[in-house]
Amino acid sequence: MSFVFSTIALAANHTVLVISDTESKIHDQVVNELQNQQFTEQAFNIEYRRLDQVNSNALRQNNIALVITLGYQAALLANRSDMVTLNTLLPKQSMADEKLCILAQCPELPRHYGLYLDQPIARQLNLLTTTLSGVKSVGVLTADFSVNKLEALKEQGKQRHLQINNRSVSSASEINNQLNELVKESDVLLALPDPLIHNRRTIPYLLLTSYRYNVPVIGFSKAYVNAGAIAAVYSSPRQIARHIWELATRILLAPKSMKQRTYPPKYFSVNINRNVARSLEFHLPESEQIKLKLLRLEK
Repeated sequence: MSFVFSTIALAANHTVLVISDTESKIHDQVVNELQNQQFTEQAFNIEYRRLDQVNSNALRQNNIALVITLGYQAALLANRSDMVTLNTLLPKQSMADEKLCILAQCPELPRHYGLYLDQPIARQLNLLTTTLSGVKSVGVLTADFSVNKLEALKEQGKQRHLQINNRSVSSASEINNQLNELVKESDVLLALPDPLIHNRRTIPYLLLTSYRYNVPVIGFSKAYVNAGAIAAVYSSPRQIARHIWELATRILLAPKSMKQRTYPPKYFSVNINRNVARSLEFHLPESEQIKLKLLRLEK
């Protein structure tokens, strides 16, 4: 569904205020893409501010129609206000953060919405089964940041007849032992975003260990595929910006169409590493073919 802004719906002196966390590459990229989107047809003003350029008084201006936040600190500033707010570039688990007031724990602030970064578990498993036929067991390392995804992962895995093998770690020193046990019992490793497990120091070891056992890794970013994961589904800054503007349009022009408070990424890309696929003797379809199949599975 698409909407076009009109001066009838909103006066020209109304403002959408976009607040981004200070000094973040991904936030800067999304802001640049937002500025390139065909959003308002000059119906009202769009103002971009870094967090250090905004205070709580700025959110009390009568002409602000919507606040869009990029990142946790920006969301923290905006979410105790009574402004209509769309919070973005947050992990899914932040949607339940009581400090942010996005979900039902703040009934007095009903028009606070969230667009989270995490790809849906169903989409990640659809990628796995589409690219790697014959896979029966999926290994997943979790820590405090990612363990909340385990229940949904097991539920979605069961629907696809996949055995989910999990090893949990509480410190970086445990990763090596748990990973070595996990790859011995798994056909593929699924990487869930978790800064303790997947970072610049640990990713090379994780990839080398898995490939020593001929076990491919499904990553969660383009950079992870470039590093050696066999495939990943992710949303680019341009795709995130497109979805932000679509939700913003609905919030402003058709608020009754907002049937939920939080939303997963709508637009996404698939990236594959053909060199890794060849070395592990997997014959993968083209990225666009995989993406089209994922879209069909989500209908």
